[in-house]
Amino acid sequence: MSFKFFLGFEIIFFGFWLLVYLLDTITLRAILMNFFILLMLVNGFWHIVWWSVVKKYVPGLATAPVFVILFLYYYFQVLA
Repeated sequence: MSFKFFLGFEIIFFGFWLLVYLLDTITLRAILMNFFILLMLVNGFWHIVWWSVVKKYVPGLATAPVFVILFLYYYFQVLA
């Protein structure tokens, strides 16, 4: 994957989720926000698994545990 493709994807991805967060008129906003939280959990686990396979630092590993912890907090405080 080229850096330009990665950067373009990240900008579009961030922009989409920022709009979902800021615009409360979106019909499926609650569902999309819950999907985003789940997506970040999967992303966190994926980076931890990736690190365990290659046995060296991988991009995103530093923030992966944060995503998992935030999901668990959200799940047990907000949804439970």
